[in-house]
Amino acid sequence: KLQLLVDRHQDPSVFGVPDLFLFARHKTSSKKLMGRFVEVKKPEEPLSDGQHEEIAFMNEIELHARCIWLMERE
Repeated sequence: KLQLLVDRHQDPSVFGVPDLFLFARHKTSSKKLMGRFVEVKKPEEPLSDGQHEEIAFMNEIELHARCIWLMERE
């Protein structure tokens, strides 16, 4: 799956790689519980077309990608 992502990004016209990769492991067994690519945005900041496409592609190949919008404190 990661090779599909790498191959996709050999094309210089592809944009929108998420900002982070987060993962969690079980405390005692160290078994992987989850992994997720995350695009981080400011409040009300829109995703670009490339970011929408990238998140959709990653989810199609089951790499689990999401966008989160931050909440700013006053």
